[in-house]
Amino acid sequence: MIHRGGIRCFDGDSPVLRWSRMSRPYPSPSPGKPRDAGVGRVLHVVPYFSPSEAGGGIREAVATLARAQVRAGWHVTICTTDVGTPRSRRAPVEIPGLEICVFRNLFNKLAWDDITIPLGLASWARHHAHAFDAVHLHGHRHLGAWWVARARRPSPYVLSPHGTATRIERRIGLKRIFDRAAGDGILQGAARVLAVSDVEASQLLSLGILEEHIARVPNAVDPESILPLPGRGAFRKRHGIPADAPVVLFLGRVTRNKRVDVLLRAVASIPKVVLVVAGPDGGEICNVRGEAALFKVSSRIRITGALDTERRREALADADVLALPSEQEIFGLASMEGLLAGVAPVVSEGTGCAERIRAWDSGWVIDAGSVDALRNAIEEALHDPEERRRRAALGAEAVRAELAPASVAARILDIYREVAR
Repeated sequence: MIHRGGIRCFDGDSPVLRWSRMSRPYPSPSPGKPRDAGVGRVLHVVPYFSPSEAGGGIREAVATLARAQVRAGWHVTICTTDVGTPRSRRAPVEIPGLEICVFRNLFNKLAWDDITIPLGLASWARHHAHAFDAVHLHGHRHLGAWWVARARRPSPYVLSPHGTATRIERRIGLKRIFDRAAGDGILQGAARVLAVSDVEASQLLSLGILEEHIARVPNAVDPESILPLPGRGAFRKRHGIPADAPVVLFLGRVTRNKRVDVLLRAVASIPKVVLVVAGPDGGEICNVRGEAALFKVSSRIRITGALDTERRREALADADVLALPSEQEIFGLASMEGLLAGVAPVVSEGTGCAERIRAWDSGWVIDAGSVDALRNAIEEALHDPEERRRRAALGAEAVRAELAPASVAARILDIYREVAR
């Protein structure tokens, strides 16, 4: 049942620019009704896709889910853009079994302010949105979601906000304008809104989404995205970190709500500890560098930028503690990856990852924004490596059991079938 997949590239309303091992076109099924044995076609709409440096954990969550749905026998298409870095465009990675439709983004630089304008997608959606048994939007505050949702009506669609339902971080005024024009309608019009944690479910309820329209389904985490780990030492050598220096690792987009400033202050008062800040800049890197100079710890901080899969594995292999002191984190993929790698995390109370870390007894949960609490937790973890290993092992077992891609995909496929009835 698995088709060969491939990549289509579009530039405005022009014909396909490149074909890559495409399967033959699928016959158009009856809208809303899977063809046989519950198997059908699903369209995922996401503004960024790997290897883009934009989008954070969203692009990884979509890729993991899509691969699992292909393995379950569904035909999967992904609509995305060619956003790569602030200065370049990148074609998405080809994934066996997935059809990826890539639309040229009008202004690549604006994508880093979460503004994507995929040329030709509106026309494509008008012709194809009803040919799918299920449509799954990822994020609601982008033009791709608006065009596909509008073209899809009156057939249902499913929405995963991925923590973006509320207006946070940058461009609050612009987000408010978009919400009035389209975003609120997309959010309220979804047949089901998927919440990856109780924290996100509470956000959705506060926005007026009915409880019966909310489905609590976590993101899937694929152990193969992290394991096997390379041997220790490669990351330290590459970044000039002494072999005996304790390493505290931050993985994620460096934005204000991630509170890397709190982490830096906590680490500054722990001798010999090296802080690694790994992730694309979300507007806070300059502030982090300034605070490092202010606290005279510039020699003990490494700012790496975004890491590809292999470098990410190397960083986890050499880390002693993973710290995610974010004040607004509805899932926390990095903490789950850390557990799989044997690195116990320190996370903030009131976040989606804290729900699981506490339930699994697999790390440390501290008060958000507290430098003292964060420092104490890091020191406790560093001074007791046996306890770190015990907690990480418990968490790794729980990740494999509760966040397995096959089981998460099965739950979401059931939701597609439910809303199609």
